[in-house]
Amino acid sequence: MTVCWKGKIITAAGVSAGIDMALQLVALIFDETTAKTVQLSMEYDPQPPFDCGSPQKAGPEIVSKAQLHMQAEMQQFAAELSK
Repeated sequence: MTVCWKGKIITAAGVSAGIDMALQLVALIFDETTAKTVQLSMEYDPQPPFDCGSPQKAGPEIVSKAQLHMQAEMQQFAAELSK
């Protein structure tokens, strides 16, 4: 689930999740037809090329590569900060 509702609070994490949230808010404030019109106007038709958007789906090899990449990025960031 990309959008989480809890009472009056709605949250989303990530770019496409933000779009999903915005469309749901348009539907809530206006109506579903308006939200669908906005979606069509944006040509928003998400179909990711790979089904690996979570560690469970990506598998251990991809998760390991991602972790190594993130560690390297964080080390480079830390080095830049210490200059």
